[in-house]
Amino acid sequence: MSGSNAKNILGNKYGRLTVIEYVGRGDDGRALWKCKCECGNYKVVSGDALRQGHSKSCGCLQKENRQMIIYRNRYGNLKHAQTSGGKTTRIYRIWDAMIQRCCNPKHDKFYRYGGRGINVCAEWKNNFEEFYSWAKRKGYDETLTIDRINNDGNYEPGNCRWTNMTIQGLNRGLQSNNTTGHKGVSYLKKTGKYRAYIKIHGKQVWLGAYDTIEEAIRARKKAEQKYMN
Repeated sequence: MSGSNAKNILGNKYGRLTVIEYVGRGDDGRALWKCKCECGNYKVVSGDALRQGHSKSCGCLQKENRQMIIYRNRYGNLKHAQTSGGKTTRIYRIWDAMIQRCCNPKHDKFYRYGGRGINVCAEWKNNFEEFYSWAKRKGYDETLTIDRINNDGNYEPGNCRWTNMTIQGLNRGLQSNNTTGHKGVSYLKKTGKYRAYIKIHGKQVWLGAYDTIEEAIRARKKAEQKYMN
């Protein structure tokens, strides 16, 4: 950037684009930057377009959004996507919600999924029928929910399964307000003890208060084994 008055934005990230190199100025005098997209492609963009939010990817984001619209319209007419009354089925809503929380920055849970780098494999993202076929092969029914085996991994066949809400809850990561570093264990300041608990069918079950964190952890693990088996 020698001799340039362009604002240095090297290393900044805008949407899926990370700024990696200043390449000069365009015919209109605006500073141009080479960016690397999360998908691996490169794109030269003006600094203004990045800062104002006009450029957020190499073009892959727009392509994915177009594909989602196409498939929503297309699969809205399939019998396994709609009920006879014209309402979408549960399996279709699961598929749509999965894509939304991973790909739509405006979704209220995007920060927990797409914001953490979690994505939906192209096989499912681009084809509802593929997801539907996998779901049926893996034992989907109306009482189960989709669960990622590795909570930091993507939605893809090798990392997903159908479970009940109890098992899925046990597989979730630590909550942001957890201070002990152990799921289902909290510290009670008033008593100086450690509380162990577990959530079963949406209800929190008290497992006791213990003098040491090790005792509370053992109680929690024992409960996990009981309910997971």
